[in-house]
Amino acid sequence: MDLERVKAHARRRTGRRWPAQPVRSLLWRLLKPYFQAFADELEERIDRLERQVNHAVSAADSRDHDGLALEIDGLRKDVKAIAHRLAGLEEEAAIGGGHERR
Repeated sequence: MDLERVKAHARRRTGRRWPAQPVRSLLWRLLKPYFQAFADELEERIDRLERQVNHAVSAADSRDHDGLALEIDGLRKDVKAIAHRLAGLEEEAAIGGGHERR
């Protein structure tokens, strides 16, 4: 939070500026430490939330990679089982087909 921008926003550019500006200036000097503490705390919370989000995203990514690896292993086993079954069916077809041709 940019406190100078907040301070600049409080300055009026109207004809009634001269009586209000000293009061605003005094209030600003009194309240600036509270605004600064609030801004620092807000930035700290935002940083903490960003770290938590980044940690959660990286953890989710690593879980996704692990899950994907498990799925690939499972699919490899399925492919081997299908290939084994297909080989058996082809063998049966070759044996059965050979008998029929004679």
